[in-house]
Amino acid sequence: MDADGAPSAFVFKTSLDQYSGKLSWIKVMTGEITPDTELTVTRDGRKERITKLFTLCGSQLIDSRGLAAGDLGVLTKLTSAATGDTLSQQSDLAYPPLDLPQPVHAVTLAAQSKKDEDKLGQFLSRSAEEDPTFKVRYNGETRETVVSAMGELQLSIALERLKTTAKVEVETNVPRVAYRETITRSAAAEYQHKKQTGGHGQYAKVEITIKPLPRGEQFSFVNQTVGGAISKGYIPGVEKGLREGMAGGVLAGFPVVDVEVALVDGKEHSVDSSELAFSLAARGALRSAIDQARPALLEPVANLTVYVEEGYLGDVLSDLSSRRGRIQGQEPIDGGMLEVKALVPQAELLRYAIDLKSMTSGTASFEMEFDHYAPLTGRLADDIIKRSQEADTVGAGR
Repeated sequence: MDADGAPSAFVFKTSLDQYSGKLSWIKVMTGEITPDTELTVTRDGRKERITKLFTLCGSQLIDSRGLAAGDLGVLTKLTSAATGDTLSQQSDLAYPPLDLPQPVHAVTLAAQSKKDEDKLGQFLSRSAEEDPTFKVRYNGETRETVVSAMGELQLSIALERLKTTAKVEVETNVPRVAYRETITRSAAAEYQHKKQTGGHGQYAKVEITIKPLPRGEQFSFVNQTVGGAISKGYIPGVEKGLREGMAGGVLAGFPVVDVEVALVDGKEHSVDSSELAFSLAARGALRSAIDQARPALLEPVANLTVYVEEGYLGDVLSDLSSRRGRIQGQEPIDGGMLEVKALVPQAELLRYAIDLKSMTSGTASFEMEFDHYAPLTGRLADDIIKRSQEADTVGAGR
C-alpha cells in the first residue's frame, strides 16, 4: 500500500443490483480515489470517470467522500471494468489477477420457447459477469450454448435462479464433443462441374492430389498447375471450395484437418467458367479424393490432473482406465494428497465432476485442458458416425 502514490485500485468482485445497477467492488492499492477521479482500465485502455464512491455496511451502500490506500469500497456504473481488472492513472500498471479454479462441469442450455432466448442470453451474461468461475460460450461448431461451472451444485443454483427470477424454462444436455476428420494415406481425384442453363452455363474441371500432414498442421494448399491450365483468377475459387469442403467433412460432418491438397491440373471454358464453378468443382474433387484416402475420425484428448487422497487412489486409477485413460504419473503433494496425471479422451469426461465426487465422497478435485487430437477407430468410431448421420437425417426431415 502507498498512500502517496497515484490513485490505483483492484476490482475483486462484480455484482448487479436491481436499483444501483452494476457494482464494482474494489481495494484501493495506492493514492486516494475521490469523486471525479479519472482512471483507466489497464486491460483495454478505456477511461472510467468515478462519480460516486461507497462503503458497505451489510447490503447498505454508504456515500463516501474518498477511499484511501488499503480501503475497500464500491464504485457504481463502470462500463468496462470487470472482476480482476486494474484501475489506474498509469496505463502500464496491472496487479496480478485472482487465481481462480477453472470450471470443470459443463452442460448445454436451450430455451424451451423462442421468446425466452433473449432473456436467457441476458441472464447468462449477467451471471458470468458476477461469477468468474461461471463461464458461458457459444460453440459454433456444434451450435450449442455451453455453460461451465465448478460443479453440479453451482449449475443447479444458477438454473434455479433462472427459473425463479427470469421465469425462463430451459432444456439441458451433455455437450457434444468436437471431433475432427482426417486422412491416412495419399490419393488423387478429378472432378468436372458442368451445368447448362438458359444463358451462360457453368464449367470447371480440376484434378487434385491429397496427402496427410503431421498432426496439428491443419491445411496446406499448393498450386502445381503448369502452362496456364487454369487462369490465375480462378485459383482463389479452387482454394475456397477446398476449405468449404473440409469444413463440412465427409465421414460424419466434422471438419477435416491435417491435409495437404495440391492442384495439379484442370480445364476451363472461355465463356462458362467462373470462380464459383471452380469452387464447386474443387469441393467435388476433394470429396472424391478423401473417400479414397481412408478417412478416419480424430477425438480430442484432455490432459487431466486429479488431486485425491491415498485411500481413494485405487478407485480413481481403475476408473481412469475404464475411461480409456493413459496414466502419465503420480506424486505426493501437500496435505496428504496425491496428484495423478493422465491423458483421457474428452468424451469420457463429460460427467467426470459428478462421478469423481461420488467416487471419493467429495474429497477429490481435478483440472483438465485440451491436449491433442488422437485417431479413433473401431466400434466407437462407427457409433459416432452413425449417430451423426442419423442426426443429419432428422435435421433434413425437419
